[in-house]
Amino acid sequence: MNAPVILITGAAKGIGLAAAKELSTRGARVIVSARDFGRAEKAAAGVGATPLLLDVTNGHSISAAADAIRGTFGRIDVLV
Repeated sequence: MNAPVILITGAAKGIGLAAAKELSTRGARVIVSARDFGRAEKAAAGVGATPLLLDVTNGHSISAAADAIRGTFGRIDVLV
């Protein structure tokens, strides 16, 4: 079975980052998103995840992120 694809919003720090780290160590394919791509990249590099620019208050950002995830992973199994 394929590893689950998990998108964690606001995962550049705090609880989101801790969740990304834990889920990544358990074999999930984790996507770390943040409004600041540089912070998403830094967080993702530290936990073995994929960075994504996403502002959940902006509809265009949400659509672009969903398209990018579908293009790369084909699906989202879990949204945090």
